[in-house]
Amino acid sequence: MLNSRWMDLLLEADPSSEAILQYAARSQAVFFEERGRPAAICLFGPSEDGNCTELFNVSVHQDFRRRGLATALLGNILEDRSLRPFRVCTGSVSFDALALYQKLGFRIVGVDSDFFTRNYSEPLYENGIQLRDRIIMELH
Repeated sequence: MLNSRWMDLLLEADPSSEAILQYAARSQAVFFEERGRPAAICLFGPSEDGNCTELFNVSVHQDFRRRGLATALLGNILEDRSLRPFRVCTGSVSFDALALYQKLGFRIVGVDSDFFTRNYSEPLYENGIQLRDRIIMELH
């Protein structure tokens, strides 16, 4: 079970605690702490369709961003070629995440139009823009 320290960090990347608890039940976690504080976490595991390993939630605490933690965290996971292919889904206006995943070799393979408006009761905003579409990316 996730403790509240890590749940707070996961909620920065996904505002649905119900969704987090659902995918956390089938996930492994890789994380970094700095001086006992949660700094970064990634939950990953088999996708629902069983065709790949999905990165369900990648979150870096705002105090620790721009230090390469996400790159290091994901690098540890992506090194394991037995887990490939990988899939990650992110918001169409999550510009930092989109750039990071592409730098790591992920390619856009699809767009789930209106995913966030269909699946979240309240509008979500990132970078001052309403989040509507989900970008699906894969690394083979």
